[in-house]
Amino acid sequence: MQFLLLSALYVMFTIRALDPTYIYIDTSSTFNEMQVIRLEFVNDGETRNLVFMLNRISTPPDLSFSQCVGNLCHFQDSISYTYAGGIMDTIELEFYSGQTPGLIDAFYLVYDAGSPWQRDSIHITGVVPVREQGNTHLEYFNGMLRGEDIRRVTLYSISGAVVYEGSFNSVSEVELPVTKNGVFLCRVLAKGKIMNFKIVRFLR
Repeated sequence: MQFLLLSALYVMFTIRALDPTYIYIDTSSTFNEMQVIRLEFVNDGETRNLVFMLNRISTPPDLSFSQCVGNLCHFQDSISYTYAGGIMDTIELEFYSGQTPGLIDAFYLVYDAGSPWQRDSIHITGVVPVREQGNTHLEYFNGMLRGEDIRRVTLYSISGAVVYEGSFNSVSEVELPVTKNGVFLCRVLAKGKIMNFKIVRFLR
């Protein structure tokens, strides 16, 4: 009896993230205001009517979202779709920033419409940064950040971990410890404004 009960609660389908689930939507230009997370979906041997839903815990109010499921893209947070047994598919989640900055905290859920306790989920976090305003200019080259009246610098890994943090009394240059290949997120307080930008380091 105990074995049968555990079997009934076993998740019969799975989703797995193919991309990092930390979102940083670069709003420094109008040409890069979207980020995509790809998921691998695997169904078992049964045909299932499934619900695919973004559960927003905290997001900017004008953050738009679409999900591409079964070769169709939907601009709704919740949709239903029927998958035949034994199907594998790639689901794409697309996030579009608006004018409002803020943190992103959400869960993407997949559950059986007839058996809601059969479900799987992934946790999505991230940030839509403050747009750069005014004439404040920052420049990063070869490990050196340059600007005017730099007061504070925080460097994050793409997973959100703090790599470096420093406070200063109005400097014009800061050496950043970017020694490994990868994508880093930098938040700078300069001339009374907070600015966010992305550093991509790739050396062969």
